[in-house]
Amino acid sequence: MPVIGALIGWTTNLLAVRLLFRPYRPVRLPLLGYRFQGMLPKYRFELAKKVGHLMQSELVPIDSLLDKLHSEEVRKELTHLAEMVVRGRVLDRLPPFLPLSIKRLIGDLIAEQVHKELPALLNELFIRSGQKIKEEFELAQIIEEKLSALELPQLENIVYQVAGRELRYIEILGGIIGFLIGLLQAGLILLFNVNGL
Repeated sequence: MPVIGALIGWTTNLLAVRLLFRPYRPVRLPLLGYRFQGMLPKYRFELAKKVGHLMQSELVPIDSLLDKLHSEEVRKELTHLAEMVVRGRVLDRLPPFLPLSIKRLIGDLIAEQVHKELPALLNELFIRSGQKIKEEFELAQIIEEKLSALELPQLENIVYQVAGRELRYIEILGGIIGFLIGLLQAGLILLFNVNGL
């Protein structure tokens, strides 16, 4: 009985996990007139919409993204990169007859000016573009469109990549619970047989 219970529990949970994804298309059950479809395929567009909204409102709000972009670290990094690019461009663009020391001096002077002016320019740029991004950028819509565009096998594969281990544990847990129930049933049968009930 415990082995049969374990087999029933494992098979039931295995089937339940598979029915989250399959069948992809609605299947009509004969005589009942009931249409059956996997949960993920049936509700994929509503799930995509809710995931997009959740990502934008709770997990990755636009203000948080803008704060990261507007951080001191990002400004320093962008300023440093701009200085390096300016120095390189100056060395490449100045006429070859100029001595290298003059080219470096000119590059350093321009890079120093970039170092002084760019942070304020970046600040202004972030403020203006941040407002425009808040008005026009719809992270929720982008996520919804991307999730809705996925083929069902791709979506199933993503879910298994993220939660495959947990889904496997659900299947195994069904077997364990079935085994314990079978053990309990066998114990009760033995108890009733011994007592002559």
